[in-house]
Parts: sequence; C-alpha cells; structure tokens
Amino acid sequence: MSHAPIIKSSKQIQNIKTAGEYLNELLLLIAQHAQPGISLIELEQEAEQFLKFHNLQGSFKGYNGFPANLCLSVNDCVVHGIPDQTVLQTGDLLKIDA
Repeated sequence: MSHAPIIKSSKQIQNIKTAGEYLNELLLLIAQHAQPGISLIELEQEAEQFLKFHNLQGSFKGYNGFPANLCLSVNDCVVHGIPDQTVLQTGDLLKIDA
C-alpha cells in the first residue's frame, strides 16, 4: 500500500518548528524541577503555568478524558502516568511526555 507524501506549507512548517521550540523549553523546565521531594502534581502545575504564560494548550489535556498536560510515568509505570501526589525519591526513573 502506497501513500502520497504529505506536503506542508511554509506556515505549517514554521508552526511545527515553533511548537517544537516551546516543547523543548517545557521539557527542560520540567526536567529541572524533577528532583527528589517534588510531587508529580507539582510538576503538572509547573507545566500548566508555562502553558498559560505562553497562551498554549497541551495536546494531552482533555484528550479522551485525560486530565493533565503531562504524562509522568515513574519507575515501572511504562506510559500514560497521570500526575498525582506521588513524590519523587532519589533513584526514581521519571518519563516525561508532553
């Protein structure tokens, strides 16, 4: 099965680039705050503030009822972790998706 390539306009390409820049900034911000002693909901609140400040909308929040802007998965939680009161501990593995 062959699919025709999707051709993006210059404006669409610029929008993708801009979105990627914001995403990079958000992920760096969350990574800086992701330290032992912080809760996942606090990281979600940081993301919410960032998005509001930049007048952006997270792609996850509200999608099929997902309640958050971030998917935060700790240790053996593979994907789609919902931010909650879980507090990060030294040695935890945190996966961040936005």
